[in-house]
Amino acid sequence: MKPTILVAVDGSEQSLNTAQYASRIINPQKNAIELLHIKSPVPEAVMDLRSSGQAQGFNKQIDSWGAQQAGKINAFMDRAKDLFLQAGFSPGDIAQTIQPRKRGIARDLIDQTLRDYTALVIGRNGYGGLGEAVLGSVAAKVVEKAARLPVAIIGGCPDNSKVLVAFDLSGTIRKGIDIFSRIISNDVQEITICHIVRPLGLAQAPTHPIFSPKHESAWLDENTRKIIPGIVEAKKAFSREGFEAERFYTPILREKTSRADGIMGEVRSRNIGTIVAGRRGLSEVEEFSMGRVTRKLLQMACAQALWIV
Repeated sequence: MKPTILVAVDGSEQSLNTAQYASRIINPQKNAIELLHIKSPVPEAVMDLRSSGQAQGFNKQIDSWGAQQAGKINAFMDRAKDLFLQAGFSPGDIAQTIQPRKRGIARDLIDQTLRDYTALVIGRNGYGGLGEAVLGSVAAKVVEKAARLPVAIIGGCPDNSKVLVAFDLSGTIRKGIDIFSRIISNDVQEITICHIVRPLGLAQAPTHPIFSPKHESAWLDENTRKIIPGIVEAKKAFSREGFEAERFYTPILREKTSRADGIMGEVRSRNIGTIVAGRRGLSEVEEFSMGRVTRKLLQMACAQALWIV
């Protein structure tokens, strides 16, 4: 059996964009897809009111709403399935699951990820969202708690032809590259493996510098030298999956004051639609589910796909 990617949808325009992006970035020869919708029995506004009886008198309308929503999501699921069929997935590799809400949409999604999936793909926001710049509550909860597998948060409808890997020497990104390289389609045209070396004097007062230009140059040169073998290994992981050498671009950015800003600057200047970042960096502080760079990228990557691996 092929590894299965779980794609969560709610019927919104953003979830259709998410399905479209997933159909283009995921390799149909190596992966299967499960489209999942968590069905609410009543409108969100009613969830807190029914127990107190305030929704009584609206039962007929609520039942009509449920029937209407069921028709809409069935049509949506078929439309999303067609996107994957058009991208080359076989019908037997596309599952459609509509299940009733149990503990809450985010909790139910998190529970679902405990099953045997390779990754989860979800839109940045859905119905009722405040726009691309604001991470929706469901996506925010899921990305925090579903830490056992890669999670892709999709903003807008990003292009799938270019990928940037925010690379360091942490175990999470190197393990994540092994997984991600098997997920993505060979139609990806450019893979940027980007590392940022920050200067020693980042926080020092400019009027009383502690580190001299000589110290800074030696620091940057040494850390540039140390990262190169890791980048070579990352390229090999993609090469084993059929990506040719001419598709790689491997910038090592020096003297950037913020790693997240530096990564996003590279993303914008090269029109990159997909970012891959390790869930935690070298520090791997156990109390937090994500490192600070990845957390900043989650805030900033409003119109990109961010794979947290």
